Formats: sequence, C-alpha cells, structure tokens
Amino acid sequence: MLSQEFLLKGVAAPVLAGFAATLVSMRLSTGRRGVAAFGLIVGQAIGTALAVWGRDDWFPDRNLESVPWTTAGAALIGPVLVANGVTALERWLLAGLASLAAATLIVPTWPDLWPSRPVSILAVTSAMSLLTCGLDGVSRRAPSRLVAFAMALTALIAAMLIAASLSLKLGEMALTTAASLAGVAGALFLRPDEAAVRGLA
Repeated sequence: MLSQEFLLKGVAAPVLAGFAATLVSMRLSTGRRGVAAFGLIVGQAIGTALAVWGRDDWFPDRNLESVPWTTAGAALIGPVLVANGVTALERWLLAGLASLAAATLIVPTWPDLWPSRPVSILAVTSAMSLLTCGLDGVSRRAPSRLVAFAMALTALIAAMLIAASLSLKLGEMALTTAASLAGVAGALFLRPDEAAVRGLA
C-alpha cells in the first residue's frame, strides 16, 4: 500500500510541479515544441528528488531504478527529435541511440532473465524507438490535450502493472512519472497548445 508520505512527495508534488512548469513554460514560449517535455522534466526531477531525499545513494543501484533518470533524458532528447531541419534518418538514428542507452540502463542483469539480456535490450530498444517516432506523428495530428492525457493514462497503467508484478518500489517510481505527465496534461487541458506536446515522447 502506498504511504501518505509517498502520495504527497511522489504523486502530489510531481503533479503540481509538472502543471506549474508547463503553464509557466507555455506563458514564456507559446507555440514552441518541448514545453510539455520541460514540465515532465521538472515534475520528474522534483518527485524523484523528494523520493530519494535523505538516502545515501542518489543514483540507482538496480537497473529498473534508472527509470526516472531515463525518463528525464528522454524528455531532454524529445524536442531535439522534432526540431525543424532534422531529417527522418537523423530522427531514427538519434531515437535508436537514445533508446539503446535507456534500454541498457533499465533492462535487468538477472542471470535467469528470459529472453537473455542482449535480446531484451534489442527488443526494448526497438519498441522505444518505434514508440518515440510514432508518437511524434500522433502529436502532429491529434489534439495536444488528448496526446498528453493518453500518455499520462498509459504511464499510470504501466505503474500499476509494475507495482503488481515486479515490486511496489519500482511501481512508485513509475507512478512519479505518471504523476508528472498528469500535471502536464492538466496544464494542456487548461491552456491547449498544439506545438507544446511535440517532443514529449
């Protein structure tokens, strides 16, 4: 069961931080890509910092604990992927390299992992690359509110599945990401901006 402390630090704080950062960013740079990604980074950073505050280890000691850090990295790279002048080949190469780096960090090193770690890294890299480049196409056609809401809902479902099947601690980390995305989605519901959601993937 989730503690009250976690609900405050790992859910409420990232929602509010993502919401506020997205609104402020939209106010300062309306119509620019990466605004929602900035809100995600701020919400994720605050939620993760509050979760690990007081611990001796700020960096993950297990592969799956790298999820918050890879989320922030993806949010930094996302707006670059959708920049004007980036060719499709460059977009796929950058998405593939970033996905490979993330997969290397998050795929467990368990000796009994099936399929094997190299195969799992390849599968996760492929899925993340396809998802990243595919979501850019979706964000160009669908309303920003819908894209942000769908991403937040997907992250929430993933967090629940992780908590139920792997561990509550890892599920909490994934829930922090979902909370950050929910804050971004809330800001986009209040003040829709079609370009803001580009690069969020």
